Amino acid sequence: FTLGYYDYRQYDAPRTDKCPPRTAPQDECLIYLHQFRTLAYGAYEAKHGPAAAEHARVTVSYGHQHELRREHRGSPSVTQLDGSDHVHTLGTRAVIETHEFELAPRVTMGGRYGLDLYHDRIRSNESISWTDSNVTVDRSRGQYLDRAQYMTSGAWAEVHTEFIDRIRLRAGSRGALVV
Repeated sequence: FTLGYYDYRQYDAPRTDKCPPRTAPQDECLIYLHQFRTLAYGAYEAKHGPAAAEHARVTVSYGHQHELRREHRGSPSVTQLDGSDHVHTLGTRAVIETHEFELAPRVTMGGRYGLDLYHDRIRSNESISWTDSNVTVDRSRGQYLDRAQYMTSGAWAEVHTEFIDRIRLRAGSRGALVV
């Protein structure tokens, strides 16, 4: 078994190509108030299975990205944009390898096959504020379409043969579904 966890937290980070953008007032700036990234995964690996699945590895992962950003439009503008994005990703992958069969002296053949599936869900919003009057209005959409979803998946197979421990020929195919 393998377990992994990655966590990244950054606060009040200016986006250097937007502080200020070219030809913009010097006080215009896009700042990420929060920029968080989290990844957790677990994997199980099995060896010495039957010939059709001698080695197998199954991985499940979860990722989360959170950004809270503020864009001050710079003088003489009195507008400020605030946005928030959350992206959640759930994924799984299985890779199976067959036994290496000896077809002739110094000639082997084997295969690999597997499948994968990843699903994203997004929450995104943005508002505009007028700093001179303390009026804030929600905009029709954020950086991404709110409640957007994306799924990609596939199944694949590959066979290979190796000659004299130096020449390897491979052929494979992959079918994919994206919605």
